Amino acid sequence: MKELGDVPGALLSTADDGGRQTVTIRLYDAQGQPVTEDTGLAKIRKLIDADRVPRPVNDQARGRIVERRDLVEAL
Repeated sequence: MKELGDVPGALLSTADDGGRQTVTIRLYDAQGQPVTEDTGLAKIRKLIDADRVPRPVNDQARGRIVERRDLVEAL
C-alpha cells in the first residue's frame, strides 16, 4: 500500500476447494494492515446493511463496473 501512495487496497484470490471455487477478498488499510472486525470491517458491514455506503463527491471520483467474462472460468 505504501508503494501505491498510502492508499487502502484489497487482495483477491481464488482457490479450487474440491471442485468448488472459493473467492477470498482481503481488505488492507493505507498502512498495509489487514482490516479486521475490530479495525473497521464491522463498521463497513453496518454501513452496507443500513444502505449508508459513502457516495463519490463528483462524477470523476465515481467508480464503474466492468464485466470481464474473460476472467471467469466456466465450470
